[in-house]
Amino acid sequence: MRLPRLLSTIGFAAGLLVAAGCGAASPAPGANTMPAGRLATAAQATPPAECGKYGACSVEACFGYICIAYATDGSVQAELTSGLSNAQGIATDRQGNAYIADSGNSEIFEYGPYFKGLIKTYQDYGQVPLDVDVDAKTKLLAVSNKSTTGSGAGSVSVYAGGATTPTATLSDPDVPDARGIGIAIDRHGNCFWSLYDPGSGRSKIDEFSACQGSPTAVVSGKHALAGMAFDRANNLYYVVYLSGSANHDIFKCKGTIHCRVLGSHFVGPLIINFDNKWDFLWIDDVGGPEGPLIESINPKTGYVTSSFRAGSSTDPPFGVAHAPGPAY
Repeated sequence: MRLPRLLSTIGFAAGLLVAAGCGAASPAPGANTMPAGRLATAAQATPPAECGKYGACSVEACFGYICIAYATDGSVQAELTSGLSNAQGIATDRQGNAYIADSGNSEIFEYGPYFKGLIKTYQDYGQVPLDVDVDAKTKLLAVSNKSTTGSGAGSVSVYAGGATTPTATLSDPDVPDARGIGIAIDRHGNCFWSLYDPGSGRSKIDEFSACQGSPTAVVSGKHALAGMAFDRANNLYYVVYLSGSANHDIFKCKGTIHCRVLGSHFVGPLIINFDNKWDFLWIDDVGGPEGPLIESINPKTGYVTSSFRAGSSTDPPFGVAHAPGPAY
């Protein structure tokens, strides 16, 4: 039986989202409405099946006790069904290796392409890892811990230089009871962490320069700020999870400011990741009557360009990543 998303039990107060230094401007009327016919079928709009010299591409997702590698048309390429307790976020590198945050084991597992062969295990016992990002070129791994196993504050665990235990632990002193959600490393090696305060319901995105030191708030508000990703131009994209709503937003920033709604026609995305081969933004989505979906999004328009059913369960995946990952 698949475990439900950890975030499904989190309640957030409704309110306005404010980007640091600027208001998150409302879009023009109709700007977030999906025009009829723009939802492409997989056969019409699925990206090509090859990643050049890297071989076949995969879209990988985790469902608790199982992680699945899909071809971009939705067919299953491989499954990882052993060794997982509660797999949540997933990231990939340009070699196609997968990094899986297992909140049940308090570990990050690094597997080869198509989950063949366990390469390395990153350990941080006492933490509940929820999301993960990697810059394999600089041997930097960053993990968002929702909390400690004893329900203590969340944090960011940083593994630099290929270390398998944390070389740094980052936190937000302004939110002493923080709960971590998403994590992203930008193109300059800075860490971005989304977190919320269970007492006030407020949420924010912190930036840690060079993945160290004290944070600077980039975005803050009263909605859940969930998954994040950066495009090749180092623009930030993030999910606003509206508890109790039928529509959830993806925001796009110019750099990390001037953030505006890219699309709000999604049922329940949480974690997002970029595919820099074709410049698509991949998301997991609760979906509608058809069930959970994995979709690719045009980051310029916010329109869905391809979509396929994510397994047979009614539980959607928590994390999704395209492999090979960023920086081809």
